[in-house]
Amino acid sequence: MNAQTTPGASILVVDHDDPVRQSTADILRNEDFDVVEADLGETMMARLRERMYGLVLVDPDLPFTNGVDVLEQVADPPPVIVVSARPVEEQDRRRLHSVVTYLEKPVPPPMLIAAVRAVLR
Repeated sequence: MNAQTTPGASILVVDHDDPVRQSTADILRNEDFDVVEADLGETMMARLRERMYGLVLVDPDLPFTNGVDVLEQVADPPPVIVVSARPVEEQDRRRLHSVVTYLEKPVPPPMLIAAVRAVLR
């Protein structure tokens, strides 16, 4: 992994809900993480091709595709935290080995920060 594993590490935040994505990104930026945002699976894939990330936070319920489907197309995906307002289906849990944890929306900021730090330590 090329990304740093301390504050300043690159994190890709993927969510089609603009206020949720922006809020999540702002919380992480306030903790000195380098955050890149994507709103669609297509944008997510483009961002993953552009650079290495230490972590991806993804809502699987993206328009036109499932975020887990997109990550399956990545040869060596970074660690993933799935953030969803609904329970993540077992089939999605089994398909992607890079998923390290699942968080249910709305995620309290301290819980989000703790989960991210646990992955990037």
